[in-house]
Amino acid sequence: MNVILGLLRTRRWAEAEVLLRDALERQSAPPGPLLGLLSQSLLEQGRAEEAKETCRQALRTAKASGDQRGLAQLRQLNARIRAELAAATVSAEPSEVEALLLQAQRSRGAEAAALAREAQGLAAGPREEVLCCLALVRAEPDRAETHLRSAHAIADEHEEPQLIAAIANAARMAGVDFGTHRF
Repeated sequence: MNVILGLLRTRRWAEAEVLLRDALERQSAPPGPLLGLLSQSLLEQGRAEEAKETCRQALRTAKASGDQRGLAQLRQLNARIRAELAAATVSAEPSEVEALLLQAQRSRGAEAAALAREAQGLAAGPREEVLCCLALVRAEPDRAETHLRSAHAIADEHEEPQLIAAIANAARMAGVDFGTHRF
């Protein structure tokens, strides 16, 4: 068990998983602590679905044995697993703004501009607002400087150096000179 704990402390998740599975195979009834550690190892390796199932087994085992301390720790782990799964679900689906901007990117001219403006109306934050302006630069190259200056103003107001750098790059590509920006 000390070897397994040492591997977990040093974040050697895959090696710990192998030893934990081996220890579990040699047990007649899976003990909650080993299942909990296996669940944590799986979660840390980015395998949240497997971690969820293993954690459920660990919770059942801890409840059956009356292990209140283990139960509390497993509930915390289960909450982390649920949060990880929720975050993965949210990030897997593009927002409505992102979906509109993808459509705008596949379109040309007036259609692309209309989609970018629709996305602009839904934008919730400086990143999305700037992306909408950049989509308009592509859709309306004759108005590129206006859209780039709008994007720059948004990024500058929110002190977003990464966005400002992206805008500067787009400006160079469009032949628009903003001069030197100091952070």
